[in-house]
Amino acid sequence: MRCWLLHGKPWVAAQDVEAYEDVARLGMAYPYAGKDIFYLRQHPREWIRWLKIALAAARRLKNRANEGVALGTLGLAYRNVGETQRAIQFHEQHLTIARELGDRRGEGTVLWNMSLSLDQLGQRAKAIQYAEQSLTILEQIENPNAARVRAQLAAWREETTSNQDLSEEDTFLPALAR
Repeated sequence: MRCWLLHGKPWVAAQDVEAYEDVARLGMAYPYAGKDIFYLRQHPREWIRWLKIALAAARRLKNRANEGVALGTLGLAYRNVGETQRAIQFHEQHLTIARELGDRRGEGTVLWNMSLSLDQLGQRAKAIQYAEQSLTILEQIENPNAARVRAQLAAWREETTSNQDLSEEDTFLPALAR
């Protein structure tokens, strides 16, 4: 596996995934075969480069499921490098495909990832809306990640309530000083 990852990667990258179906299949599979190695050992920009190859390959092969996975993973990668708005664009595309395919697991996951990105942009109210939608789906399909989403929603709601309480105190205290 290590040899394939080290030596196959440059070969696949040098090929035209649009021209050859077999190369497209390799390009689509490559980022996910040994994904933990790529994720841990490669710079995020290199991971993005590979995910773009996987996306092009999935589109070439008209494989909507893998296209959605590549889009969602690109969203995660861009969020990890601080390009959160771009991440959301990829997540939106993934959401469209997940819904088109009836992929409830994918839909719940991408809604969760969008909520994290929105929160990172300071859009807490919108993040909560997406997380609630995610939680509904994840609970329906009995996905174990529902517990994590539920916990984060509780934390966000607590923070939001605390911030509102502080804001109300700020407006109340100056009135007492008069």
